[in-house]
Amino acid sequence: MGAVAVARLVSAGLNPVLTPAGFAEGQWGADDRNERGQIIYCAGHDEFSDRYPWAPQANDHERGLGACIDLIIEVSGMGTVEFVDLEALSLEETLRRVGYAEEASRSAELMGRPLAEALPALAAILQRMFEVRQ
Repeated sequence: MGAVAVARLVSAGLNPVLTPAGFAEGQWGADDRNERGQIIYCAGHDEFSDRYPWAPQANDHERGLGACIDLIIEVSGMGTVEFVDLEALSLEETLRRVGYAEEASRSAELMGRPLAEALPALAAILQRMFEVRQ
């Protein structure tokens, strides 16, 4: 699966969930040496902290500096999900810390799965995390 195809697939699946949650549209970057790619979604730290004060990443930086909270999805050269982190904390750990044990377990099961298979479940998990807790 090429970088452009991965970027389009992730954008189509996650932009509708993450942009209303305050993140900019996903940006793609690739590491040709390791045949990995990342989609990065950025939310302004202060806005994120105001919208999601319950998140472990809230108020992680000094306010007013223009810092971002990044959601990173890394995809292997084989097209499998390698990790999903929210500001250097795995999505699984983030979900556990906010009391979503079932979603945390489901997110852990997505690692190593083909992106096309994992993406709908990932979108549903993120939708629940950012909608219900507002």
